Amino acid sequence: MKNKIFTLFVLLLSILCVSNIQAQSETTYQLPDVDAIRPSDDSITIDQLIEELPESASIDNPLLFLVNRDNLLEYDPYIPFVYSENGQPYHEAMAAPLAEMRAAAAEVGYYYNFISGYRSIAEQAFNYESRFNSYLYEGYSEADAQYMTDQYVAPSNSSEHTTGLAVDLLGAEFGYELYVSYQYEPSAQWLAENAHHYGFILRYLEGKTDITKINFEPWHFRYVGVEHAEFIHKHGLVLEEYIALIQERDNRQKLNQN
Repeated sequence: MKNKIFTLFVLLLSILCVSNIQAQSETTYQLPDVDAIRPSDDSITIDQLIEELPESASIDNPLLFLVNRDNLLEYDPYIPFVYSENGQPYHEAMAAPLAEMRAAAAEVGYYYNFISGYRSIAEQAFNYESRFNSYLYEGYSEADAQYMTDQYVAPSNSSEHTTGLAVDLLGAEFGYELYVSYQYEPSAQWLAENAHHYGFILRYLEGKTDITKINFEPWHFRYVGVEHAEFIHKHGLVLEEYIALIQERDNRQKLNQN
């Protein structure tokens, strides 16, 4: 009897978690204009991209929950946590895919340090303030320190780490310091080329900073599910562009119904 009650309790918490995230995602996103979407193959049209979208692609999918400088969190969502080998919390939804991806990498000789997973709004605020103050300590002006901080650190309520669905990974050979030069390491290249098979996307692509408002980060991966990750990777998109395509498709369908 006690086991049944516990099972029901866990099930209820999972439902509440999805509802919590989804409630925030149902607000209208601020998205790039559909005409500004830039697929890696510039010969493909927006109409073709929309036609190719997975039927299951939905703005209300919790795994596609968008958090950025234009779409802010109002509060810390409830996250069902699991923990990395070094005690870092992250969303249980990506536990099995992450383990599978790391196991596949290990088979070809790549091992990764788990740098960061979930961060609360308060923790992100501390990170932001710490980076800003470090630049001031190095002698930069407040304006320059602000600019440099904004290149890689999201403000407190605009970090997707707070969804629990983002992870920072570095090859064990590279250590624990986040440098853009990591992109040249074979372990980074393996992730960039294979993460989508396990439902992860390289979140902040080079050449898309005008959309993401974050510079290229070769260590930062976001779990969205395999079907969505395959599409995003195939066309060289970022999450903002993918959701803009979904919204455009939905808007067209509504117009056709009227």
